[in-house]
Amino acid sequence: MENTSHSALLGNESNQINNRNEELARAEIGVSSAIFILAVFGNATVFVVFLLRGRSLTRMHLLMLHLSAADLSVAFFNVLPQLIWDVTYVFYGNDVICRFVKYFQLVVVYASAYVLVMTAIDRYFAICRPLVSHQWSSRTVHYMVAVAWLISLVLSLPQIYIFSYMERQPNVFDCWATFNPSWTLELYITFNSVTVYVIPIIILTFCYGRMCYSVWKRGRVGEQVVSSTKVQWNHSNMSGKDANNAGNDQIVKEGNSHGNSRAKVRTVRLTLTVVFCFFVCSSPFHFAQLWAAFDPHAPFTSSAYTIILLLYSLNSCTNPWIYLVFSSRMWESVKSCSRLSMRRRKRKGVPLWSMD
Repeated sequence: MENTSHSALLGNESNQINNRNEELARAEIGVSSAIFILAVFGNATVFVVFLLRGRSLTRMHLLMLHLSAADLSVAFFNVLPQLIWDVTYVFYGNDVICRFVKYFQLVVVYASAYVLVMTAIDRYFAICRPLVSHQWSSRTVHYMVAVAWLISLVLSLPQIYIFSYMERQPNVFDCWATFNPSWTLELYITFNSVTVYVIPIIILTFCYGRMCYSVWKRGRVGEQVVSSTKVQWNHSNMSGKDANNAGNDQIVKEGNSHGNSRAKVRTVRLTLTVVFCFFVCSSPFHFAQLWAAFDPHAPFTSSAYTIILLLYSLNSCTNPWIYLVFSSRMWESVKSCSRLSMRRRKRKGVPLWSMD
């Protein structure tokens, strides 16, 4: 038995060529356009700011740079093709373009998820296994990201076989998924949900759970050490000058310790927020897909699928704004770049509102 599908994971939500809710379609196009603009502007801003910093990038900065690149890829290879498809309603192209578009639509989604996983693994070793992490370099980060993209390219390969440019109705062609026998639809959606959602969530939960526990544990140990040191510290056996010097050294050590702890806490908070947004945006989509795949009477309408799909796409534009909220230095860099750009335009006599 042959089963053809154009579900939210695999393509557009609607199943009937001549039965489209135009008001819903216009709303979807408007929201998708806003998501695309925000994703491109935000991620491009973060990308440029990091590139301008050059060699001063830490491993965490490099991973954020790669995550922005992955989210930019989602904007251009996933959100934009879907937006164009929503406007035209049917796919305009040929079989090669159809398979290419559907393949890379999924590749970039995998890449965004697995680059986030690599970020979690790097932070896990930095906080929980610092001696191992100390041996890692910027090249290690590039290798980790390359592995993430390689995994994405391999796991998306079934898209090339499943999709084709086919005739859905007389003289009406579209890019469509074919599942033969029909149970392969449930198998494929389960495979995608497990590999792009369940596995990353398990790894992220483990890494950040261990990180939070490690930071909390070290914080308590640090407080006990400081308290113990203060109790045992006896100035009576020192001269006034020696006591002052010892006190200053102690303050510097405590300050460095608290500074390192605060930096680690900020890093954990930032990445946890990114993971939380990934979970919130992705969970409804995958739960709905699995439910609809295994239950033909699932209570999902076209409107519900549209909202869930838009929420899933929203994940690509949230990360850069999270970076700006948590990093005052990055925000200052953005403002510095803006001031520098305005000065250059003034020198050239170009109006600030001109886009040329």
